[in-house]
Amino acid sequence: MGVPVFLQFDNGIEAYRAGNFGRAIDELSGVIEQEPRNWEGRLYLAMSFYKLGRISNAVNHFGYIKDNCPDIQMRARAELAYKNVTVALPKADLKKSPPAPAPQKPVTVTMQEAAALELLKNSDEYYDKK
Repeated sequence: MGVPVFLQFDNGIEAYRAGNFGRAIDELSGVIEQEPRNWEGRLYLAMSFYKLGRISNAVNHFGYIKDNCPDIQMRARAELAYKNVTVALPKADLKKSPPAPAPQKPVTVTMQEAAALELLKNSDEYYDKK
């Protein structure tokens, strides 16, 4: 019998916080395989890929969250990370990545949310504290 999803999730988050991004990817990939809409797990998975320099993988997961997550704050965080990561990604790498799924509904951000997003820009601190 396999490890329950909630334990894989906890193990993945613990591994991320400990800086063991390879183990975090292993654990969180299992979570996402069983629960594709586990948004927090997918966010940590994307950040783990980013920390290991696997930018195309990170972009794909950030893109999936920003295009599909019903939680506006999670979508906004993923969109900010997506924009920051794709700026540094060479154009050739973007072409190799499969396209992100089409958005299900547009993301609307209020002025207050936009200001909050601006504060998060270029900051790993928010993600590292979660």
